[in-house]
Amino acid sequence: MNRIAVFILACFSLFMLSGCDKNEATEVPSSLISDNLNNAQSEELVKRIGQYLSDSTLQVVQDKAFIQSLRVIANDVDGLYAGVDPAASLEEQYNVIRGNMHARIDDVAASASAFYNGSKGMTILAKNSYVLMGYDALQRYEPTFWWTQLGIFAANEVRSGVVLAYVLDNVLRDMKLDVMIGDMMNMDIPATLFESTDILLQGQAEVFADIGALALMNKLHGPEIMSRQAWLTIEAQKGYAIQIDAEKALANQQIQRYKDLQTAAAIEFGAHEQIYILQKLWDKPLMVEFSKINEWMMGISKGKLSFFGAIFIGTNKYSEMMFGHTIPLPVHASDLTNGVARVEIARNGFNTLNKLRKQPYWESWVKKSQSKLGHQQGVYHARNLDI
Repeated sequence: MNRIAVFILACFSLFMLSGCDKNEATEVPSSLISDNLNNAQSEELVKRIGQYLSDSTLQVVQDKAFIQSLRVIANDVDGLYAGVDPAASLEEQYNVIRGNMHARIDDVAASASAFYNGSKGMTILAKNSYVLMGYDALQRYEPTFWWTQLGIFAANEVRSGVVLAYVLDNVLRDMKLDVMIGDMMNMDIPATLFESTDILLQGQAEVFADIGALALMNKLHGPEIMSRQAWLTIEAQKGYAIQIDAEKALANQQIQRYKDLQTAAAIEFGAHEQIYILQKLWDKPLMVEFSKINEWMMGISKGKLSFFGAIFIGTNKYSEMMFGHTIPLPVHASDLTNGVARVEIARNGFNTLNKLRKQPYWESWVKKSQSKLGHQQGVYHARNLDI
């Protein structure tokens, strides 16, 4: 992309942050969280955040060799079967694979901490980079198990939220603002932001390891055997049961039926992840506070900025908004601490992505965007920030 095109995209991004139509952004929560800022301060805060985000997305990655080394690790999918005993129970095999996935994430975190001289923020983003590349690798390795394709875009939204959290922290310090939100007058916003991003990545790692192990077990044993495993949750068993019909439809060249059944299976696996893996994360008091900060941010930006919620189908919402597609929060599903709401968000995400991939343009866009995320091209960065 030439410099003129980049400049136009940057200008468009700032326009999106300052005056886009409500239908093009996530719906503003019905109950705006109050704060101690006047209108001028709120507007200046949102403006500066927009400038940071636009600048950060245009940075050239200075550590390409390190990121490439993580991609090599992520693409060694066969290595995740290391130590699996064919004679062991399927539950034991699943636990070995999941353990291998967690061990890799731990190794990535240790390497990133050393590479970035102990920077907690850069280490968190490096872990996310690995997860994004890992989802891309899993989707290419076992494409019939479709959860991982929406998973990569959802994981990228986590990255967007983490970068936004770091930007907000830096802008608040630059402006010397001591913001008090709602009834949480004693909340340390910078500390909450940093601790919450760490928890978000812990949750992301848990989901990646669990769903990755379920995908690899599908590849190893097939959905019919997996659907009969009583040690799995009811939702996961349902997902595998639907996966049986999906793979039969593929074998019979019933492609549209295959995609619809893939989607139905992915929704069940999504419910499994939200209820059994992620709920313990959202039950933490700190994440309740983070959810309130998110609602406040959505309010002062008129729905244009959020730490989590809407899912952008693309690589970077600030440079590709005019090309990609935003899946907004379903109505009445803005409370991310509510498991039922998150299941509905996932359901809406899978159904929308399924509709998109049935159209030639969007099918090509989805594949291209997945590949870019898998290569860490044009993703959200936090350069020039104190993290």
